[in-house]
Amino acid sequence: MNTDEIYNGVVTTFEEWLIKELVLNGMFADQARDIVDRCKPIEYMDGRWNHSFIDYPDLIRTLLWIAVKPIALEYIDEKCPQAWFRPMFTDDPIPKAI
Repeated sequence: MNTDEIYNGVVTTFEEWLIKELVLNGMFADQARDIVDRCKPIEYMDGRWNHSFIDYPDLIRTLLWIAVKPIALEYIDEKCPQAWFRPMFTDDPIPKAI
């Protein structure tokens, strides 16, 4: 999935959906792919990453996003702790004054 597909393409799988959501929350596509790789061990997603998310209830995407946020935050803190999009992955998305 290239950058044009992320912004303009039809998203069909859980993996594509997650990459797009991460990019829409401020990440670069390569960062989003790194996070998806870190998320592959999520037990209830085993074997489902290439499934069409349309075939599942919306709740599954919500649960996946809840599981991904701390993984993304760990990645951000490790690779780019000053990223402007860090608050998008915290429970308090309003940044504190420095």
